[in-house]
Amino acid sequence: MQKKPLCALAISLALALPAHAAGMKNLPQVAEAPLRAHLAFLSSDLLEGAAPASAAET
Repeated sequence: MQKKPLCALAISLALALPAHAAGMKNLPQVAEAPLRAHLAFLSSDLLEGAAPASAAET
């Protein structure tokens, strides 16, 4: 019954190799500061969320 993991691996490689061969020149850049600001807003009390690395309500 190891056909499913092997099939998943084969599909992953089949999809990843052409992308890798095309080069990594046009990949979007991710800036840390805007991402942190967005996550902080999403976890703020305005949205009743728990802050990152804090204990959530039980």
